[in-house]
Amino acid sequence: MPFTHVAAHHARIASVNALFGLRRRVDYRAVPRVVFTDPEIAAVGLAEAEARDRWGERAQVVDYDHADLDRAITAGRTAGFAKLIGDRRGRLVGATIAGTAAGETIAELSARVAAGDGIGSVSTAVHAYPTFTEAAARAADEHQRAGATPRARARAPTRPVLALLRRLDRPDRRSSPRLLDEAIDVLRRVHRKDPLGLRNHPDHRSLDSSFGSSGSLRRLRRVPSSTSALIPAGGRTKRRS
Repeated sequence: MPFTHVAAHHARIASVNALFGLRRRVDYRAVPRVVFTDPEIAAVGLAEAEARDRWGERAQVVDYDHADLDRAITAGRTAGFAKLIGDRRGRLVGATIAGTAAGETIAELSARVAAGDGIGSVSTAVHAYPTFTEAAARAADEHQRAGATPRARARAPTRPVLALLRRLDRPDRRSSPRLLDEAIDVLRRVHRKDPLGLRNHPDHRSLDSSFGSSGSLRRLRRVPSSTSALIPAGGRTKRRS
């Protein structure tokens, strides 16, 4: 990679290895690439075509056009876009920025690729307004709104309830069957009403095996004995007298 910043990174790694006897290697996955044209073009990690070759349709790609970015509109520089590329699990593995200040914007994304962060982490980070760096954040917002994967959407409503069940096993909560009743009622409503349309998705069968229509609620029986004793075989709760 014939870039000045790559040579500087090589020197940093080599000098530390020589001084301290280490054997660190250069990781090129998170090295940014910038072409100073007008508009600038910057990239890091995998391109969209590479991600498609590796994961097919499971690769996650989102973008945001500078024509909708307030900073670009006020500056009169609306030619450009921000594109984020994720693997099948939504982990950020690449990004491409075209437009004004692309070389500056790519630095944050390079750090997130190196850290193995998800696309959602770009959305949750606070970006100053109005700036060109917001384009990547707005692309990540689109990813968050669309939802990562059907499995993730299926787990989202149940995770807080299962966490509540684990907390119920604390000594100071073992006499709270009312909270357990409420948690199980929430799980039943989620599965019965199917607000996410999961019944028509191929992954519904795996979800149904855990929260099956038979009312077994198998996962709830994995809670410790102090709370599982409150759940009879038929899947209905009862209160201790």
